[in-house]
Amino acid sequence: MKLSVKIIKESLVALVIVSLISSIGGIGLQAVEENLLVLAPLIIIFPAMNNMLGGLGCIVSSKFTTLLYLGKIKPKNWKSSKDIKQMMARIIAVSVVSAVYLVVLAFLISAEFSLGVFIKVFLMILIITVVVTLSVSIIAVIGGLYIHKKNMDPDNFLIPISTATADMLSLLMFSVMIIVFF
Repeated sequence: MKLSVKIIKESLVALVIVSLISSIGGIGLQAVEENLLVLAPLIIIFPAMNNMLGGLGCIVSSKFTTLLYLGKIKPKNWKSSKDIKQMMARIIAVSVVSAVYLVVLAFLISAEFSLGVFIKVFLMILIITVVVTLSVSIIAVIGGLYIHKKNMDPDNFLIPISTATADMLSLLMFSVMIIVFF
């Protein structure tokens, strides 16, 4: 009985934090609504990119908490862990390949092609993907170590917080990149 109460308490805290983080992201998107509606590939890319980045946040959080639980990462020497380095290299590689795939697919679906627009969208999505993936990974690792140090289960916090952070950052960066590139 005690364990279920603890899980519910920890989950409620995570849920409140996630709700606050997620609500911030939509503000930036509202500011670039006009530019977004002009370019069909951006409308196609945005939901897929947002979903992809949230998924990558879940993967990083899940992998990190598993490594922490199995004792493969020690809180004192996590920076030199080869498992962390491998995880980061793989997640960045997957995010870059996914970004390329999303851009090409969006332009094929939209049946609109302009080399200048393609290059801008490609750079925009690549920058967003790499920055958000790195940011969420850092948050997952540092947050996971902090939560673990407080004797709480990182799984109850990291996956929802990583996903919400990825959503918020991708929304905000998408908005900023539209302003910068278009």
